Amino acid sequence: MIIRLTTFCFVIGLIGLPARGQEPRLVDFQQHIQPIFQQRCLNCHGPKDAKNDFRVDDRDSLLAYIEPGSPSSSSLWTDYLRTGDPEMLMPPASDAHPGGLSAGELLLVKAWIEEGAEGSWASEDAQQTMQSTPDASA
Repeated sequence: MIIRLTTFCFVIGLIGLPARGQEPRLVDFQQHIQPIFQQRCLNCHGPKDAKNDFRVDDRDSLLAYIEPGSPSSSSLWTDYLRTGDPEMLMPPASDAHPGGLSAGELLLVKAWIEEGAEGSWASEDAQQTMQSTPDASA
């Protein structure tokens, strides 16, 4: 009887644990990353003007520059967001913003990539919002 009760309690305890690799995500694409892309990238890399054929509103295009789980292996991170080359730094400087993302934006993008760069591009609402942002700056 004691062994059954102990086994039962052990199994119930395991059920309450998250499965390995399913730790809660700290960064949500729609809440944290999509607004950064809308405000800072979409004007130059969206449906109306996809410079260098790169679009932040297209999952496949975006993931071609990202190695999920590894910012240091992601060209989006190393070649454009954290580069030392001012000609390659994105977004470029403008009257409204200095070049590059803010420290907070960089932390969010890095954490998002580290967490697997998952997101809900398929959401119709998310796609509509991404495509209808009129005053995004590169």
